[in-house]
Amino acid sequence: MQKSREMVNFPQSTSLKQGRFVLVGSLAWLLAAGVAAQTTSAVSAVPSMAGVPSASVVSSSSPILSSSIASSVSVSSSSNSISTTSSTTAAAAASSSNVTSTSPAAALSASTSTSISASISTSTTTSSYLTPTSTLTPSRSRTTYKNGTPRNGSATADPAYLTTASGIVRILHLTSRLDLLPQSVLDATNAWAESQNLSIQARVFPPEETYDAYVEELMNACRTGQEGMFDVVWVDAVSAGLLSDCLVDLWAWDEGLGSGHDQRILEGGVVGEKLVALPAENSFGLLYYNKDILDRYDFPHGPYSLEEFQTICQTILENERANENYGLTGITGSMVGENLTAWATEWLSAYHATLLTPTNVTIYSETAGAALAQIISWIESGILDTAELGTATTDDARSRFLNGKSIFLRDTPDAMYEIRERRAGFDWAVSPIPNATGGEFVGTFQGWYLGVYKYGKNLAGGVKTVRYLTSLEYQAMNVLKNPSRPMIGTYPQMFRNTTLCGTYGKSACSVYSAITVTTRPSTYAGAYYTNVSSQFTSTLLSIFSGTTTIKYGLDGLDSSLRALLGYAQNNGTDPDIDVPPVVSRPGKKMPSNMGIQLGGLCVIVGVTGVAVTMYRRKQRQELETAGLG
Repeated sequence: MQKSREMVNFPQSTSLKQGRFVLVGSLAWLLAAGVAAQTTSAVSAVPSMAGVPSASVVSSSSPILSSSIASSVSVSSSSNSISTTSSTTAAAAASSSNVTSTSPAAALSASTSTSISASISTSTTTSSYLTPTSTLTPSRSRTTYKNGTPRNGSATADPAYLTTASGIVRILHLTSRLDLLPQSVLDATNAWAESQNLSIQARVFPPEETYDAYVEELMNACRTGQEGMFDVVWVDAVSAGLLSDCLVDLWAWDEGLGSGHDQRILEGGVVGEKLVALPAENSFGLLYYNKDILDRYDFPHGPYSLEEFQTICQTILENERANENYGLTGITGSMVGENLTAWATEWLSAYHATLLTPTNVTIYSETAGAALAQIISWIESGILDTAELGTATTDDARSRFLNGKSIFLRDTPDAMYEIRERRAGFDWAVSPIPNATGGEFVGTFQGWYLGVYKYGKNLAGGVKTVRYLTSLEYQAMNVLKNPSRPMIGTYPQMFRNTTLCGTYGKSACSVYSAITVTTRPSTYAGAYYTNVSSQFTSTLLSIFSGTTTIKYGLDGLDSSLRALLGYAQNNGTDPDIDVPPVVSRPGKKMPSNMGIQLGGLCVIVGVTGVAVTMYRRKQRQELETAGLG
């Protein structure tokens, strides 16, 4: 099956711009492509450098991951390819369905001098070793809501869709999410569709289009009730609330949908009592670090708590800046737009604070204040670079880390591929992001969902297709058939499975399973989420720049969000929020008072003036003595 595409022209009466979409032939492969395009896994090997395999993910039963321990892939130093051996070893491993995870804080190491090898199987059938395990017992009804009123859409939904669905299913897709899966996954997806009497097509945006444009086109089609344009749509981590009125309530078709997925990720597709999107691909925040520099200062692994993170940064920065290395910072990451919101959500989660709940604005709290006070202390101590606040993009942050100018990098799993491609000149590793007290790890969900467009021609086929593309069976198949870039699953049990962890790597499974995924409050804010996120990041930047204090900033944000979302204003007791102390940048002592700085300058000028006067007086005396005065 070859990947072919042709432009599709739409009638002038449609709200969609003519020529905007692309129709792709033999299109089942496109469905699978969406599941891995923006996700990466920790088992990606770094290409060779100067004939030496330069980095691989390794596994270990110890929190300290040595790059001499066997991993999940092998790297060819001559071709930069990832090879697999026979399936014998993996088949034997598949006889046991669970693995014992390594320490939750275990990092994924990347060594610049070690070749790693192991074997995996790409032919094992998922049904032989994976059985969906429900982590969510359906307590809902397909036909009614909790209060007994009829569930919208249930009267026209077909509960027998698994047997009756057939025909063409159209997928609305982004071109940027294509071309990343091997032919074996594409063929398997196409075979499934044919076996179900389905013909899958995809309408996709060209590469120059953004996700915002994608959402705009979908919203335009929905507002005007355009029918038959597409049946299934990809929805990013924060768009389910915005698009909820355009999507089918999947629980009106099947109340069991969603069972087995990570509960927190599933909730990101639930608006009110409606399941409008199912989790299709996982991604979350991770903590990358320069392993060479941590080793130099005797830190054998990533931090287990925020306190340990701060200790590591301060120790290294004090010593490096004492040696005039002022360009080094503690941590970098994208500080703009939704990436900043995602990072800040992890900061709040680390202190068990939230921005919103389903029924209230909760940002004006002592725990949120404590979280921001911690970040301000990082800014004042140079752990965070003020120059990056509100300006650093993902590319900027990755470049800084790869250039050795930051100890840590906050990013998602796909950063591993750029580190590999750009060939970091140091050993690096990955660990989960710790919370304030230690023992737990957090990561904001930045993956993808699938939903069914309510004006689609084939709703039954759409629901059936979404069910399959988000199933444990499909996700496991995707991982095994794409070992060089396996997607990260949305089912927790995938990280406890021997065969799948043979592809991910034990250390990766340990890291992934240790993360408590948190979501941004997009489904709580609904159509207002973009405004909520913008106000949140604007307030953060004002606080971090010193324009306002934590207390006044959060109080103002609380009032503004309550007005926006229609909640009553908070007339209760103000939370006790302390202002963090000012801390000098480590290794570079700087007066924190402008008056002291000016006074010091005046002293220097005065001393210089006195010295010049005395020197000139001495010159005149010498001239007079010589009879020349």
